[in-house]
Parts: sequence; structure tokens; C-alpha cells
Amino acid sequence: MRLVYRYLHLAIISGRSDLAQCLIHLAPGSLWLDQANHLKQTPLHLATDRRQPTVIRRLLNRGAKRVVHDKRGNTPLHIACLNGYLDCVQELTASNPASVMTSNDLSFNEPNYEGLSYSVVFQYPLS
Repeated sequence: MRLVYRYLHLAIISGRSDLAQCLIHLAPGSLWLDQANHLKQTPLHLATDRRQPTVIRRLLNRGAKRVVHDKRGNTPLHIACLNGYLDCVQELTASNPASVMTSNDLSFNEPNYEGLSYSVVFQYPLS
């Protein structure tokens, strides 16, 4: 199983969203989709960092966790906000934006390990 989830990481990193979506479809469960690499990045972190909103949507629809911290304390939403990826922010908050933004599951005041929160990033216009 360890090698199989690495294929998902590699497909996302290499920009093969078609292959990534196929692997996501074949995943035996959401736990498999939340496997992290040596930097504690899950496929959702990688898809956000590589700006792949379609892969993000597929991961979330299959049950990937939204709030998982990488080695620097960043969640996928931190990454999207810091990079100004509005399309990824929209996917990460799409299920029900009002409840997502206020729930304990995804607090907009939650800081990363550098003390930055989503709300600080949103004070500035995204380019």
C-alpha cells in the first residue's frame, strides 16, 4: 500500500491530473488519501501547491481531510491563500462556504507555525 499512495503523490507533483484522478477513484478509502510524505504533505497539500483545483475537488469528494498540517504547520487552505490561488480557495471551501469558514473544522483564525492565519491573508486582495 505504501507504494500505491506514493504514486498519487507523484502523479500530482508531475502535473498528471488525469492519472491522479484515476488513483483517487481507485483509493480504498479516505484514510489512504490522507497519507503524508516526508514533509507531512498530503495529496491535498500537493494538489493545492501545484494549483490543481479539479484534483482538490476529487480528493474532497472522496473524503480527504481539509485540515491537516504539513511540516510548517500549513493546511492546504494556508497554501492556497499564501499563493493567491483563489480557484483553490473556492474548491477548499466549496462544500458549504459559510459553515466551513466558521466551523471548528476550518477556523479562519487558525495560525500556521509562523503565526499566519487565513484571515490575515484575506485582508489583502488576491492577484
